[in-house]
Amino acid sequence: MNWPIGGGWSLESVEPKTFMCEVWMFILAVNFWNIFGAGVFGSIINLPIINYFEHATYLTNNHAHGAMFGVKGNIALGGMLFCCQHLIRREFWNARLIKMSFWSLNIGIALMMFLDLFPVGVYQLMAVFDSGFWYARSPEIVSGSVFKTLTYFRSLGGNIFVFGGVIPMIWFILSRRSKLLSENNP
Repeated sequence: MNWPIGGGWSLESVEPKTFMCEVWMFILAVNFWNIFGAGVFGSIINLPIINYFEHATYLTNNHAHGAMFGVKGNIALGGMLFCCQHLIRREFWNARLIKMSFWSLNIGIALMMFLDLFPVGVYQLMAVFDSGFWYARSPEIVSGSVFKTLTYFRSLGGNIFVFGGVIPMIWFILSRRSKLLSENNP
């Protein structure tokens, strides 16, 4: 439809100034991590009988990674990108790079959680049940082969997170400093 809007303008002739697709990806990820990282893992570790035995094990770290980066990190990145889309000229916006960074950040944190933090947390919880809390935090467990192997697995997610997500996002922001919209000519 071509509805006139004062002075011969039409809705079809107005080009949108924002391109929210990439921003919404980060906002939707907040919902996922809020339910899964904060909600599911938070509920698991906050059950009183579990909390008594698992407090300060890697199950707590697992919940913290999902809640802190998953929720707080994605909302911060979404807010930053929302602002950037109003500051950076549209022709210099790189949707593909932002999407790659989004998926790398979220897949990286998920791999860190599922390949290391959750299995190690369960391993520590079993050690608490068998030998006591002191043993689950002892050098024998923390320096043991299971712990070390799973920590190497964590580096897979960490590398994806850093090299596929953090570094490209930093490069995107810093490389666009000279491509900002001028105050007089948006």
